[in-house]
Amino acid sequence: MRFFNKALAIVIMATACFAQEVPESPAGGAGFVMAALTVQVKGEDGQLISDADVHLGFTSPGYKDGFNDFRGKSDAQGLFHGKSKLSMEILIEVSKEGYYPSKLDYNFSGENNPGIQPGDDVRPWNPTQPVMLKKIGNPIPMIVRDDSRQGPTHKAPDLEIEYAFDMMRYDWVAPHGKGETPDFWVRFSPELDDPENPGAKARLRFSNPDDGMIRVGEFIGKESKLKFPRIAPEEGYQLKALEVVGYRYGKPANADSDPPVGYLFRIRTVKDPKTGQILSASYGKITEPTMGDENAYPIQVEAGYGDKNPPSGKLNAYLRYNSYINPTANDRNLEFDTRNNLAPDMEDGYRAP
Repeated sequence: MRFFNKALAIVIMATACFAQEVPESPAGGAGFVMAALTVQVKGEDGQLISDADVHLGFTSPGYKDGFNDFRGKSDAQGLFHGKSKLSMEILIEVSKEGYYPSKLDYNFSGENNPGIQPGDDVRPWNPTQPVMLKKIGNPIPMIVRDDSRQGPTHKAPDLEIEYAFDMMRYDWVAPHGKGETPDFWVRFSPELDDPENPGAKARLRFSNPDDGMIRVGEFIGKESKLKFPRIAPEEGYQLKALEVVGYRYGKPANADSDPPVGYLFRIRTVKDPKTGQILSASYGKITEPTMGDENAYPIQVEAGYGDKNPPSGKLNAYLRYNSYINPTANDRNLEFDTRNNLAPDMEDGYRAP
């Protein structure tokens, strides 16, 4: 029987220590598979961070919470070490006053450990995993909407007709909703090549030629609770239109092999007609509908017949996205105070700043 059968009850032994006590690779691990990991805590500019609280949770079915847990402080070199029996996955949590907490999972690659058996050591032995801590800057109240908490609220009034959407009010522009300012337009089109598996796609375009989005391809220090840049750039909003293909069972949503993790946007831009200088603009960010789900697209389309099936039922289409908007014109700060959501229809207590 392979030793990694999680139903097997085992006894776990582990140690955690500072940098001066680097765990040596044991000879055979006394019949158990051994794993070791070093965490190095760094700031955004690469500086080493000492005295950070570090938690290493070595995966283990022999403990009530599923982990063999070790807690301590990073040393002067930002280092913290741990060693345990039976663990191919390690939970890492790092925190310090004045910083956003960071969290990630470390997985020892199966390619490095083919056919591992009891008494072997997990390879590489005691690798160093860098963990970034980001300082808390100037969190502000923002207008935050989260469709993952509300469901698909933005039902299209109809298909094959373009409708305006107000991003501040998070609704269709009147008479189809409570919106007042058309920040972007949306046209939904059905995809009915498979009647048993209907879908829809949507084309979004910004109303103002000076408005637009910036694609965020990846997060820097994605283990941090703070994912997006604190400050939005003043220029670079060249993405003026976007086509979003809705998910259908067995078919991919969008044909993007490298989907973005989000967007930064600028809306309601007013420029001096002579100098081109920005006189007024509002800034924000669009995040994944489910934060932490790396397979989620930041803007999503859904479709369905509701309670009735075709041909009597009418295909409905929905738009989903999460947004954070700075309510103060010309302020590019995007660091959200999670205790102070200005959206009247949403609650406080958001996880992501």
